[in-house]
Amino acid sequence: MRSKQTQKHITAQNPTSAEDGQSGREIFGKLTSGLFRILVVVCLPFIMFAQNPITGNQGFQILTEGNFTFTGYSHVHGALGIGGNLTLNCNGVLAEVCMDGVSSYIFPGDGTITTGLLVKGGVTWTNGGAKVMGGKYMHIGNSTGCIQSDNGTNMPTQVLPTGGTYNQARRIEGALDQTPSPSPFQPVGFDFTSLFNTYRTRSQGLATCTNNVQLFNASNVAIAGNNVSTAQNVQINSLANGVNILNLTSLGIIIFKIK
Repeated sequence: MRSKQTQKHITAQNPTSAEDGQSGREIFGKLTSGLFRILVVVCLPFIMFAQNPITGNQGFQILTEGNFTFTGYSHVHGALGIGGNLTLNCNGVLAEVCMDGVSSYIFPGDGTITTGLLVKGGVTWTNGGAKVMGGKYMHIGNSTGCIQSDNGTNMPTQVLPTGGTYNQARRIEGALDQTPSPSPFQPVGFDFTSLFNTYRTRSQGLATCTNNVQLFNASNVAIAGNNVSTAQNVQINSLANGVNILNLTSLGIIIFKIK
């Protein structure tokens, strides 16, 4: 979090929102347990220092080491990378993936087209489905229980349960025709395990840092231990020159949103 201002206002959001709550739990819940560290950086003239603890995510907005479940009507603005299996339980609607078309990971052999949905494992079909947007490809490592179809007319490829038909309710709707190539069913070489091991190592290093930032509530009263457990407006009144470290609980990091 970077600041050129003396006072920084922050909104702590309710973590149960359909858009952000689930994704926050997925990515940060995998990184570590206990306290999280955020580096708050002061921008001096011609000098800037920052550390991004999720460097290596290859442009995925949400990245999980294990399984991921879509429930209800959900959407992900950027690319989604899943290190386990994808479960679709969307009450008959389509969850939206990469709706803003933001993606930078290119699956081997895909030329210049980036990936919007990457699943290391397979798909569990419960209810509803998902839709990959933004003109991006989808790739799923395990095709068990699935088929692909472009409806025989070069339409955007859909991944369906075995025996399913094009445009049925339970489907993963692609943005481009990937039938027959590049097939959505290919082994996924993205090494989720090594990446999350790196994240854990970084997190353990950050855990040795000492907090030197104090949060205040809307009444300008210091929040004890920076323990923000409910949705509220909070602020930082001052920062030291150099690196500033803000310690938050796992709940605190989920409900934070910078204004």
